[in-house]
Amino acid sequence: MRKQFSLLLLFLLPMLVLGQRVIVPQYISFADLSIKVSGKAQQEIQDKVDALHCNAKYFQKKVDLATIYFPVIESTLKEEGVPAEFKYFAMQESGLIGDTISRSNAVGFWQFKIEAASDFNLHVDYQVDERLHVIEATGGAAKYLKRSNAYYKNWLNSLLSYSLGLDGAKPYSTAAERGSRKVEITEKTHPYVLTFLAHKVAYESFLGKVNASPVGTAGFTC
Repeated sequence: MRKQFSLLLLFLLPMLVLGQRVIVPQYISFADLSIKVSGKAQQEIQDKVDALHCNAKYFQKKVDLATIYFPVIESTLKEEGVPAEFKYFAMQESGLIGDTISRSNAVGFWQFKIEAASDFNLHVDYQVDERLHVIEATGGAAKYLKRSNAYYKNWLNSLLSYSLGLDGAKPYSTAAERGSRKVEITEKTHPYVLTFLAHKVAYESFLGKVNASPVGTAGFTC
């Protein structure tokens, strides 16, 4: 009886621990930045985190993919001089599904359109599409982010430029943010950035753990 109870406890303990709701903190570290999150922005990010945790089976599949691909993505980012935490950005862009195609015909792990792929030395023709190759695509994304960061000197604004373009992100940046290691996020921050922070918060606590999925909808409503 005691042995059966011990085995049951061993099985349930990871679920009890990991089934707790992940709370978005007031301060988030990303790359070389210390990000202060306002109360309303915290709630917006929290809603996104809860949505990512809502389906435990789907979440576990994404953790399993991250276990496979993140080491390769981290290594490639580091080789290119880009913070390894951008691995969560690949999760946001494609869900780590290599052959994902968006409505705008962006393709692959990092969702490159064919014109941008050519700009960053990704080979695309009828036989080969390097947007589908995790190492090549990550190298291309890293080059894009480095180019943006050379202008913005702020990795969060460089991330936003990935969606809006180098010029498109300018209205969302300030001169004070250039080179600053402290950034404030509010509810007025572009949703693309809030979604990235939600992916980082949602996944980073569960990677490398057995039975990593949150249990059901522990403590929140989907």
